Amino acid sequence: MGVKLGMDAKLYRNTGSYASPVWNEVKNVKDVTLNLEAGSADVTTRGNGGWRANIATLKDASLEFEMVWDTADDDFTAIRTAFLTNAAIEFAV
Repeated sequence: MGVKLGMDAKLYRNTGSYASPVWNEVKNVKDVTLNLEAGSADVTTRGNGGWRANIATLKDASLEFEMVWDTADDDFTAIRTAFLTNAAIEFAV
């Protein structure tokens, strides 16, 4: 199993298009957190031999990070503009 420490993780922003992504490392970030969760549904039946059974349902993800306010930084400007204009922006963590 490959293990990656949080301090070695990186955040990337797609500066290309969805069809032809160009992943640019966002270096003006700290405290990057990727949260992944899945809901569950109880699918217990009498045929389970007395054992409760659950299956994963809808998945949820959130990305949290902090940036230094730097209007000369292209990544900061792109992220701020996307937030203010409700535009889509693609990230890879």
